[in-house]
Amino acid sequence: MTTPNIKPHPEATPDFVQAPFIARRLSVTPRYILQLAEQGRIPCIRLGKKCVRFNPAAVAAALGIQWSDAS
Repeated sequence: MTTPNIKPHPEATPDFVQAPFIARRLSVTPRYILQLAEQGRIPCIRLGKKCVRFNPAAVAAALGIQWSDAS
């Protein structure tokens, strides 16, 4: 019997996410996440004037927290 090639769901381990994803993980508003990024307290990548993405692992490291990928 062979094991099927199971790929993880794209949302399971995202490399870059939008502010609402980070906000849900931290139980804050997306606006607050954007303010933290503007202040330089959390890392982000700006792809345009309104297009901002976050690496969840980098944000967690900047805030000195750990979270599991299960949430």
